[in-house]
Amino acid sequence: MMRLQLVLTLVISSVLAGCISFARSDRKPASEQTSSNFEIRITQPISHFKNDTGVFSQRVFINSKFVPGAWTDAPVFLVFCGEAACDKDTAESLALTETARKIGALFVTLEHRYYGESKVFDQLTAENLGYLSVREALADAAKAQTDLQKMFGLKGKWLATGCSYPGTLAALYRNANPHTVSGALSYSAGVMSNKPYRPDGRIEEALGKACYSDARKFLKRVENDIKDSPKAARLREELGMPAEIDARAILDAYYTAFTMAAQYGLSDVMCEKIKQREPTKALAQQLQLISDADASQLTLEGARFVDANHPWNKESGAGYRQFIYQACTEINIFPADGAGPNSLRPKSLNQNYFDEVCRKQFGITKFQNKFRTEFRAEYLESLASQRIGHFMFIDGQLDPFADLAPPARMADKSSNVEVIELTQGGHCAGSTSQDPLAAQVQPKVDAWVQDVLSQKTR
Repeated sequence: MMRLQLVLTLVISSVLAGCISFARSDRKPASEQTSSNFEIRITQPISHFKNDTGVFSQRVFINSKFVPGAWTDAPVFLVFCGEAACDKDTAESLALTETARKIGALFVTLEHRYYGESKVFDQLTAENLGYLSVREALADAAKAQTDLQKMFGLKGKWLATGCSYPGTLAALYRNANPHTVSGALSYSAGVMSNKPYRPDGRIEEALGKACYSDARKFLKRVENDIKDSPKAARLREELGMPAEIDARAILDAYYTAFTMAAQYGLSDVMCEKIKQREPTKALAQQLQLISDADASQLTLEGARFVDANHPWNKESGAGYRQFIYQACTEINIFPADGAGPNSLRPKSLNQNYFDEVCRKQFGITKFQNKFRTEFRAEYLESLASQRIGHFMFIDGQLDPFADLAPPARMADKSSNVEVIELTQGGHCAGSTSQDPLAAQVQPKVDAWVQDVLSQKTR
């Protein structure tokens, strides 16, 4: 989940006429395209489920570098982007390019509504964010697929892919559209977000027992310090936070330092910082490097101030306010369930803190997790029952969010469902071409894709 560089992007884009239009003026059929990597815009309804809500322009990238000839029968990898901007290099950063090269696949990369240049409204008010949802995002993908098939005459099989929240979208998209999407390859996808989230075991394994113990003691000291106004003011200053931010956001930032350490393989860095003479300052400096000098960006509470200071900041494609809105309305997984006496998460970062974040920013009185309500029946029960096959789930052993991954028992060779956990892997392990773990899992990915392409959609 995104907690890096969480500021917004300024985009100047208008809704383009027609079903699909090129970002450039050279609208040409696929056979006449001189570039193998280009951008188009698709006109999407603001709501697929309500009439007369207007339209917006969604950005899509097409990469045909690995297609040796005509596109007509080429397999298509549909890449879901998530809580930040996409760009034309997104596809080529993926480990899946090795598979694409072998099978001659086309990449279609879909930027998520409300993020990057796929801006729905100029202002991110709570009312305007009302159409930011999983259902709308999946409907965008379905319309984009249909439109692109018509425009380019694409008749090959489509496979969806993504990492983290986009990995969840890829799995849900396959599940909701089994006759048009042949398979889903999902990295670090929290598709089991309906079950209790208890990440402490994985965090301890990633940090090591000694560092985990030190981190718990450190966070308890900070929890006591923020009750003292002068000490809280000093900590805010060290973190580069606004003076008016809730003191619990200080604790949230330091807690995030350790969850990120586990998630992204930064354990050695963070564990070394808390051994220094001034650990709060040392950790604050590290967090400021990550967050571009304002550690508010690493906290849920901080979105109010980040977006007030950087509305649609054109230097970054991230979208923190949008992401927190989704967390408040659909994908509430931040408050770990049933945190015990040895939990890393401080007691102050409780349900009340998260509810307050939603209330202050959006007027939402309580965090929601639709994966435990309507999504459970709509998506997850059929996924768990394996009525639909051709899924591959890849997770990192040390990733806290792997606690929400499909269990190993869901693997089923007869329906081509693979569940893989990569030893010593973090969040999105094996998903990028630069990750050494990608080579470890590549033969299995290739075999799974070949199986999907060789069988009828199940």
